[in-house]
Amino acid sequence: MSLAPMRPYQKKSVNEALACLMRKRSPINVVPTRGGKTRIAAHVIGQVTGRAGWNVGAFVHRVELLKQASLALSREDIPHGAIMPGHTITSHKVHVASIDTVLARLSSGCSDTARWLLSLDMAWLDEAHHAVAGKWLRLAEAMAKALLFGSTATPFRSDGQGLGDVFHEAVRGPSMRELIQAGYLADFAVLAPPTRIDLSTVKTRGGDFAQEELQALLDNPDFIRAPLRAYGRFAQGESCVVFCAGVAHAEATAEAFRAAGWRAVSIDGNTPAAQRAAALDGLADGSVQVVTSCDLISEGTDLPEVGCAILARPTKSTQLFMQQAGRPLTPHTDKGRALIIDLVRNVAAHGMIDADRPWTLDGGVKGLERQVPGTIRCPTCWRVIGSAEAGELCPSCGTKYPARTAIITPGDRNAFASVGRLAIDDIHRLPLVKVLEHVTSRQHIATIAKIKGISDKAWIERTAKDRRVG
Repeated sequence: MSLAPMRPYQKKSVNEALACLMRKRSPINVVPTRGGKTRIAAHVIGQVTGRAGWNVGAFVHRVELLKQASLALSREDIPHGAIMPGHTITSHKVHVASIDTVLARLSSGCSDTARWLLSLDMAWLDEAHHAVAGKWLRLAEAMAKALLFGSTATPFRSDGQGLGDVFHEAVRGPSMRELIQAGYLADFAVLAPPTRIDLSTVKTRGGDFAQEELQALLDNPDFIRAPLRAYGRFAQGESCVVFCAGVAHAEATAEAFRAAGWRAVSIDGNTPAAQRAAALDGLADGSVQVVTSCDLISEGTDLPEVGCAILARPTKSTQLFMQQAGRPLTPHTDKGRALIIDLVRNVAAHGMIDADRPWTLDGGVKGLERQVPGTIRCPTCWRVIGSAEAGELCPSCGTKYPARTAIITPGDRNAFASVGRLAIDDIHRLPLVKVLEHVTSRQHIATIAKIKGISDKAWIERTAKDRRVG
């Protein structure tokens, strides 16, 4: 199979990651959803094994991701073994490994697994925003000498925990909008037809809506048919994924599509692997038109044939929102603009998927990733765009937007001083890292925290210390 040449930003990420690793620093590569992070990782792995003779473990947390990582290595002609149920350690310098299989064998006292982990010079962690979670930290502790190399499209966590506890440096790729403009990602439109859901009584658990309560709320005939109505009106016949709140919700939604005559299947973590693969292959060959899912195809799944994503699961996690909304953005020869249909106001809560989001490897800052411009929805055609790009008329149907309330009230404007040359609007608009370049006092940092909605006082003190301002 002939591969397309590496893209310029991919080459840059490879070189920067290798430079970090050669300095014995652990980097994390941040590339937007569908930007080719696994191919970047495969090139880095090929370089450190081919030139330096390193032993490498490539760790993933789902079988589908393991197969994708293995395919990426094979395409780069990198020999490797696999560690998963039914597969054991080989003589290869590279192994793609299921973290759950590795930890289960380690817990059972498997000496071969313990020795292999101790032999690793580098560990690649896919979906590296998980790296500070419990089982990933246990894995890191078992690898005494391994440097870490992480890849993610979403370098932030809803709990505010920083990835700097695991990674030393960030290798930043281009923005999503830059990839769209270069033709590497499909452009998209967002529609948000109104639905009747009240989330005010749903509790929060683990930083997101409690799944049992959410599923119970959405398990009603009217909402179950909402994705069907939206699909029939806006995306009829398109290959489509519907993200649901739970297994029962996904199954009921698929049944509603089938009853209306569409070829629809539901998959989840308990669906046999062959059945899951058949469903996704069906989207490619047209035998399946709609796949409904609970989380299974949120992270890392390559779906080039999907033209539409329907968001039917409310979430407080910007990370989950971006993973789900980004699924249809892979360009395809027969696909024009991808369509994201938001039935649960996720875009209103988290901003446009292509917004430049501030982030930091430091911990203790919750909600930083949501410090982006707001959105506006057309009351006629339900098209949603970023408020910063909105004129007086909807770009789709020409409807005049109703009068909008400014994000910052006049009282807010009087309360805040500027920061250096930056006005209040600049502080709202620019990424945090750019704003911080202008601080010359602790008061500047406190002002930025107030405008950006950062309530963590310890962050102000840490930042003032890092910037050496008083």
